[in-house]
Amino acid sequence: IEFDERVFVKMYEEAGETGVVYVEVDGEEKPRPTLITFVSTHPVSGALLHVDLQQVDLTEEVTANVPVELVGISPAVEAGAVLLTLHDELEVTALPEDLPEKFEIMIDRLTEIGQDIKIADLTYDKEKVKISLEPDEALVVIQEPRVEEEPEVVEPVETITTVQGAGELVGEGGEGKQDGKAGGEGKGGEA
Repeated sequence: IEFDERVFVKMYEEAGETGVVYVEVDGEEKPRPTLITFVSTHPVSGALLHVDLQQVDLTEEVTANVPVELVGISPAVEAGAVLLTLHDELEVTALPEDLPEKFEIMIDRLTEIGQDIKIADLTYDKEKVKISLEPDEALVVIQEPRVEEEPEVVEPVETITTVQGAGELVGEGGEGKQDGKAGGEGKGGEA
């Protein structure tokens, strides 16, 4: 199937990854309900390269990943705390036409360190949409900023190691000495 890129981009902006897209196929009377499962774009130009569509039965539940969008500004973050995002999308099961476009999380109510927003805090139709995570699972959490401790600098210690009998010593005049005797000769002997 070929698409006009401009038409597809507009449709994708409206439907997203969870909206049902009806595709008309030449020679067929009824359009086919599909979900967009993958979009590939050129890494430099951003031009559309490839799209995967999955035909769906509107009467059977499907599983899809729904994006999580953070909305607002947290007063705790403005005061220097860190907002930790634990999930940027959620796996849900629902009928294709009941899939939410996204989950919005209002973070402006996060005012103190330790506060979080859990799955149970989300607003959605719990009768039609089932999220795969437990209700007490945190989505975002406010934490203290980490302060990196300066590593302790250890001053190097200079050491001198002396090894006895570790080779030839050179005396005055450049003569070699072994065992404290000049010339390397033994007592009274010839070389």
